[in-house]
Amino acid sequence: VKGMQALGFTVAAAGDSFNDLGMLEAADFDFFVNAPAHIRQKFPERRSCNGLDELLDAFRSIKTDSHVAV
Repeated sequence: VKGMQALGFTVAAAGDSFNDLGMLEAADFDFFVNAPAHIRQKFPERRSCNGLDELLDAFRSIKTDSHVAV
């Protein structure tokens, strides 16, 4: 994530568990995808997507002037 940001990209990231938190925190836009309920409840401030179609819609909704690395 930080490498892509250093190149001038705006980074969107998605993950489903605790091991993804570092990546999600570093990204400019972050989403849970298919995360278990206990993880969604622990981090209610993160947008949560149910399925890849919903995640793709979330990525498409990102408005930015920069290049977005997904």
